[in-house]
Amino acid sequence: MIRLYNVHKRIYQIVIIAFLMIVLLFISASGLLFSSNFAPAIVGAAPFIFALLYIAIKKPVWTVYAAVVIVLLPTGLLPAGIQSFLNRALPVIALITWGIYVVSKHQPVFFSSTFIIMAVFLLWCLVTLLWVENLTTARDVLGGYFLRSILFLFLIANLINNEKTLDGLMYSLSIGGWIFLITGLITILTQGYQTGTRLQIFEGNENTFGSLFPITMIGVIWPTLRKTNQRRTVWFFACLTYFFLAFIMIALSGSRGSAISWMITILGLFIWRQTRLWGIIGLLILLVALASAPFVFSTTVDRFTNLNDSSNDTLLGGREALWQAAWMEIKDRPITGVGVGNSRYAIMNYVRLFRSVSTRSNVSIHNPILTIWVDAGLPGVILYLGVLVSSMLSFVKQYIFFKKQGVHWLMPYFSLVSTAFMGYFATWIKGGGVESAFSYFLIIALLVIPSHLEARNSSA
Repeated sequence: MIRLYNVHKRIYQIVIIAFLMIVLLFISASGLLFSSNFAPAIVGAAPFIFALLYIAIKKPVWTVYAAVVIVLLPTGLLPAGIQSFLNRALPVIALITWGIYVVSKHQPVFFSSTFIIMAVFLLWCLVTLLWVENLTTARDVLGGYFLRSILFLFLIANLINNEKTLDGLMYSLSIGGWIFLITGLITILTQGYQTGTRLQIFEGNENTFGSLFPITMIGVIWPTLRKTNQRRTVWFFACLTYFFLAFIMIALSGSRGSAISWMITILGLFIWRQTRLWGIIGLLILLVALASAPFVFSTTVDRFTNLNDSSNDTLLGGREALWQAAWMEIKDRPITGVGVGNSRYAIMNYVRLFRSVSTRSNVSIHNPILTIWVDAGLPGVILYLGVLVSSMLSFVKQYIFFKKQGVHWLMPYFSLVSTAFMGYFATWIKGGGVESAFSYFLIIALLVIPSHLEARNSSA
């Protein structure tokens, strides 16, 4: 009788919700509720939104997967407003749905040492608002730090906690990487490519390839190394295609940093027995491309070799002047800094001593450590580097632990992540804006994940 009552109650609730949605649809169609031509579509989509929220509460990890895929999308693939909204909204939705799940299921909450150090860093950045000049920029940058910390350093550590959820994250990385490559391929086919130019996908920076390839590579190779995967042959050829296309995109982008990251990543694959085959494949692709299509490398080679005074270019892209200006600003305010997010404005007086930048009001320092030091002073840079160091120590500690425990299925993860880490950080030090980039927080999250994995009793 009680079960029958619950069924009738559920049907009654569904009928009421459906009735309200029909009423709202007619009201909005008449323009009484929303003065927009898209009002019926907005209200009509509400049931699907409710359904997605229900699924997200039942499976909050899926929201994290969606957030990872969204942040990997090329800039400009979606309208700027929608892409920005999704990047901000999904971490919040993931946090709320995870909170509901934790309360309802009485799940434990995990705080890694990396997240705790990051939280202290955020508190110190909050203090710097007391003397910051551009409060709007400071607020936006601090908000970005907060959302990325929540998504990558807190939610991923709590939700990616077993073999199944780890597989899901790997597939998310793979999907994001494939979307990026496919859009690049479509760009070439529809717009063509002129030798000597730099390939740009939509509105994205040409240097983005270097930071994305090592990270998405983890998800692409992962299924080929899983003994439980029955479609390893399919994944192998998919991975082979991915390597080839990624190499072409990086070469056509003309990004020196991306080329360096690619080479170090490929060489890093040789270190580990599980990934050595892909290191060999990567080098073979390079040799074949050099022999059959040398024009692919023309832009990158030119940018490496044409380093002369007439082009005002250097091996580091002229970043030396920016670093000198940043250091001069650090010597002025070494402890307090200028306030979070304000380094790009504060160094302009010094930049003008080395460059003619009269038309610009701000410039990126293109060095994450110097940027944080100018922004948040000595306490800030110590805490910021503490996040990186703690994640590295945690990764090494967990590798030793799982290796002693004989958890063989997880060993390829350590191989792939350590390789991606080397490739990513080879050029991270000279990147613009990478101190708060999602790719940086994602690679840190990948280092932290093993510290909370329930892998001891997983299948081998």
